[in-house]
Amino acid sequence: MQNKIEFLKWIISLIVEKWAWPLVALISIFILRDHLGKFILSIGSTINLFIKGLNELLKTVSVKILKEGERTETVITTKLERGETFSAQIEDKSQKDRYIRLENLLKENKFDGIEKECKKWRKEDKKNVNPYIFQGRAYLEQKKYNLAQEEFKKAIRINEKNAQIYYYLAKSPFAKGKLKEAKEFLMKAYKLDKEDPKVTAGLAYISYYLENDVNNSLKLIEMAHESYKNREELLPFSENLDVTIHQSMEYYLADRGSKEDFRRAFEIDGYIGGKWEDFANKGVIDKKRQAFILDTRGFLRYRAVEENYRPEEKRQLIQASINFLTEASDLLSSDEDIVKHLVKAIKISNVIK
Repeated sequence: MQNKIEFLKWIISLIVEKWAWPLVALISIFILRDHLGKFILSIGSTINLFIKGLNELLKTVSVKILKEGERTETVITTKLERGETFSAQIEDKSQKDRYIRLENLLKENKFDGIEKECKKWRKEDKKNVNPYIFQGRAYLEQKKYNLAQEEFKKAIRINEKNAQIYYYLAKSPFAKGKLKEAKEFLMKAYKLDKEDPKVTAGLAYISYYLENDVNNSLKLIEMAHESYKNREELLPFSENLDVTIHQSMEYYLADRGSKEDFRRAFEIDGYIGGKWEDFANKGVIDKKRQAFILDTRGFLRYRAVEENYRPEEKRQLIQASINFLTEASDLLSSDEDIVKHLVKAIKISNVIK
């Protein structure tokens, strides 16, 4: 009996010595089983919630991207409706190609092609003002002013907040010499888009010819220059009108003839000197316009000679005047004013030699 007890003690001591920690661990696992299960389930639940949250986030981002896409499309449409420079604003390649194609047709005076393209465009997009604007511009080029106005008024019915339409509405009365009516349309365009150089330049022209306000005209033309800097493309009409206004103001100042007027006139002349030749080379300004600009530059110089300049300066000015007026006469020999100015310059030259 004693031996059996001793044997059992030995077995127990052996178990305790060899298997104590594994047994303790096993018992602990059984004890903590419920807690561990709950903890693991909690982690699983957290992961599941995280995945659900991630899915919701992705859905939200997707919706936002779609909304941004819609917003971008709306912005592009708005830009198009305002008639802004297509190369800077139009991202749709087909739209951009159409604009380029129509602009080229206008430059080439292919009016049948414009009409065909505009009809097709109207069928595809009845709420787009641009086919009406292009068709109206084509009529303007053909001096069909009443038809042009009809097209622009159709465009207004689609979008009355389009500055470009009012700008083009001003061109028909402008061409007919109805400057007050033209000014009304230009002011509407200006209220809608104060940064369009064509509109500001048009108002400068009105201010000069209608209101005889050279100071306001100069102010407006400077505003147009600032707007030019912010636009990727300058329309030929804007460039042409820009130089025309400067030439007109130069002539006005030279004719008025005070020292301050001559100083400002020569400043303008310096601007024209750098601009008109470049435009002439591009074919933007025709020979008639070139002749008028040269005539004005010649007129400015012989008018300045009549003021209190030193003899050497007078000789330089009168020679430059004769050179400009001779070139103007070569371009447009039929113009009486150019011939009259050239004769006057030659007479002054003979006196001061």
